[in-house]
Amino acid sequence: ATFAVNIDSVLKDYDCSREGDPDCAVWTAATILEHIEQGITNCDSARTSDDCVVALGLLGDASLSNADMQPKLAAMTMQMVMDEDHDRLLNALYGGVADFLCYKMPITCDDLKYLQLFIINFVVLYISRVRHCH
Repeated sequence: ATFAVNIDSVLKDYDCSREGDPDCAVWTAATILEHIEQGITNCDSARTSDDCVVALGLLGDASLSNADMQPKLAAMTMQMVMDEDHDRLLNALYGGVADFLCYKMPITCDDLKYLQLFIINFVVLYISRVRHCH
């Protein structure tokens, strides 16, 4: 699942490298949200970590708890999901990554739940869209 999650970081880096790309903030919110979900980031215990400083800046409220940040970051990421063309293209990309991982490794679909974490995030219950490996 680490490989799949890193796809989001690559996409974030790409959009953020293009000056003025509005999706930079959205991808940044998405990758921080993934880090929180995975337990890599906890802004209650590590408030000055890079992820937390950036997230609090994006959200504009330094008083937010880790739990309060999650739905706000998820709401930011929904901007891309609400764009049908963007959503369709990202689903195709993630579907291809899922197919590749299923081909290369005998893993279960549950292991791929983070693959579409950005696309689905916490608002839409990502389980409904995760592709099934056969």
